[in-house]
Amino acid sequence: MAKKKRGHAGQGGRSAKILVLKPQTVPAGFVCSFEGCGRREYSGGLCQSHHRQSRAGQALIPVHPYHKRPEPTVKFSGMRLSPRCAERLEREARTKHLSNGALICEILELWCESHPEPEPAATHGERPSGPNRPKQG
Repeated sequence: MAKKKRGHAGQGGRSAKILVLKPQTVPAGFVCSFEGCGRREYSGGLCQSHHRQSRAGQALIPVHPYHKRPEPTVKFSGMRLSPRCAERLEREARTKHLSNGALICEILELWCESHPEPEPAATHGERPSGPNRPKQG
């Protein structure tokens, strides 16, 4: 009997899957009734944002448009990335026997180490603090 193939270490025995998201089009008649909105209808002829405004008793105002992402994008560890980037990260995670999230944490920690935070500029009227602060007295 053949053995069942297991996922990589750090992934709980499951192989990570990359989900390719296709652009969605909203069929006519299922669009928010607020003029110029264009979002998918959620309830009562309004999108979720305008529906919340209405339920809160607020005047309906335009909402920010969705951020256009370059196509195609894939969902990777809760983020949307290019397929090339997601595949490269997944390959690196497998090589290092890390979960996708652990690899992203490692990358961000290395980035923070190589990009030190600049010294905060003192604003007018603030007193200096720390060891170089003049003694009062």
